[in-house]
Amino acid sequence: MRRLTYILGLWAFLWLVGGFSLEVRAQDLLANSLEAQPEIAELWPDSILDPGQANLILVVDKSHQELRIYRTDDQGNLILLKTIPCSTGMAQGDKLVRGDKKTPEGYYIFRQKLLPEELPDIYGILAYPMDYPNFWDLRVGRGGDGIWTHGVNKPLVDYDSNGCVELLNHDIAALEDAIRLFDTPIIVAGSLILSPAEKQKKIGQAARAFLESWRSSWANKNHAAYRSHYSPNFVNSEKRDFEGWMEHKKRVAGFYSKITVELRDIRIFRHRDVIVASFIQRYKGDERFRSDGFKRLYIGETSKGFEILAEDFDHLPGPRPNKWLSPDQKMAALTTPPLAVASVSAPIAVASAGVLAPIGPSKPSAPTPPDEAASAESARVALEAGLTVGGADKKTRAEDSRITDNIDDNIDQNSNATLVAKAQIPKAEDPKPANQTSSASPETKPSVAVSPPTVAPPTGQTTNGSPLIVWEPKPVIAPPGPIETPPAPLETKPEVGKETQKEPETKDQPKDAVEAELKTLALKWLEAWNKRDKASYFEYYDASFHLANPRLKLSSFKKYRARLFAETKVLKISGSNWRVTVKGDQAQMKFTQNYQSDTVRDRGEKTLVWRRNQGQWRIIEESWLAKP
Repeated sequence: MRRLTYILGLWAFLWLVGGFSLEVRAQDLLANSLEAQPEIAELWPDSILDPGQANLILVVDKSHQELRIYRTDDQGNLILLKTIPCSTGMAQGDKLVRGDKKTPEGYYIFRQKLLPEELPDIYGILAYPMDYPNFWDLRVGRGGDGIWTHGVNKPLVDYDSNGCVELLNHDIAALEDAIRLFDTPIIVAGSLILSPAEKQKKIGQAARAFLESWRSSWANKNHAAYRSHYSPNFVNSEKRDFEGWMEHKKRVAGFYSKITVELRDIRIFRHRDVIVASFIQRYKGDERFRSDGFKRLYIGETSKGFEILAEDFDHLPGPRPNKWLSPDQKMAALTTPPLAVASVSAPIAVASAGVLAPIGPSKPSAPTPPDEAASAESARVALEAGLTVGGADKKTRAEDSRITDNIDDNIDQNSNATLVAKAQIPKAEDPKPANQTSSASPETKPSVAVSPPTVAPPTGQTTNGSPLIVWEPKPVIAPPGPIETPPAPLETKPEVGKETQKEPETKDQPKDAVEAELKTLALKWLEAWNKRDKASYFEYYDASFHLANPRLKLSSFKKYRARLFAETKVLKISGSNWRVTVKGDQAQMKFTQNYQSDTVRDRGEKTLVWRRNQGQWRIIEESWLAKP
């Protein structure tokens, strides 16, 4: 009876501030506030392999300054609930050291929650410190700390933080009831790559089978089989190396007549160049010893299969802190139109106000006073404006170029790096003074607070009869500082702030002659690749080159290819169906590439972007889209 009274009271409150409909299941509130029938995502972020039964997964795309909100269904499928604006570090690239103003890339969780009374004003209404650096980050020598996901009390400007992930206050407040400490994943990508769901699931299933084989060999005290799952370079959070750990496990196995190992809540993600499997581990030796804890296995991929590179174990945390935004704080965050998103188009500023509904049961609060009715109605209309995000954006996302390259593996760099002791997470890194203004570059629109503009809605209505305002995809704005993101495609407008030279199409050669020259160069490039002639092969690449997926600049790409050349015994690559588009001193070449080695065989569309400098054509970008 008390539960029914609570639900009816909450429903009455939500109805008064805008006519929201309440669902019983907390995890469905966000989805049902955005889409009447949420659709299963056909493309997954390539860092998600097996999300398990995650209530919520947050995925940050630094290149688009967006945060995607996913949940899973009962069958382990992903459902994209919403895409909202965010801001990340001023400097580009993955975080390496403290103070570099970069946002770390990889898989993390939240270990703490901070309310307004615990925060300086610049961190907005709510903050969640992330567990950077995690064990693998320390293992490979990455430094810095104090990386938070937090709100802001100012306009949201692209690439404006010191390394944190910044959200509008109403967005992070709406996520409060769904974010679970030590549980909710946040995945940060430099440039989000989307991959077919079935491909991701297949990798996740293989990793899960490896995990079960590891567990079984341990529980059955099959020491030889258990040992075979580990890399010789293994190290764990107890500071034991491979031989030390194997000796320890062999001794413990002999001490007990029966060992029971149970894994619960398994989730499998990619963390940069490794796979990370996280789970609750319940271990029991006879009836004398029991240990429950949170474990992560960092798993490498080799030509022979998977191997465990590192292992991190923590005892289960104590009770989660039972602290929440007050009803007044939450109501103010959800109903007050936010400060403008300073670097996006006008429709986004409209759709941004009140863009998320509260997730899960909040503490009941008083009805909205009359003087707040206008702002509450504004938030309700803006929320309904966001109803189309999941659908209208789907085709754009499915057809964009951020699709995975499945022909090669990432490089396992720094595998022999020295283990660094764990560090606790302190305050957010390099906090700016409360009165400091945003340091937007010439490429970033100025931080100006504006009221949400009035937009004439297109024809159509939402399910409750309110005008339908279609959310528009956020344009890509060139960030300040050095950047390694791909150059804009030939058919798009140049990046803001960059000068371009419009030249007539190749004066010294007819267009056909240029296309023929580029095809001849591409065939020679393929020949060098087939022969594994590193010197000749890399001659075709410009110093500014980057590989689109996986994202590698030229120096890393050379190491990447050199390793594959050394490990591959059979290599055969051919091209067909050539298409070349030439514009001045830049050209885009697409062709069907057939790739065959002793371990991989696939077919897909390869795209090369060439640029002519001092009469020489060189490759500046390369990407790949697999075909069935």
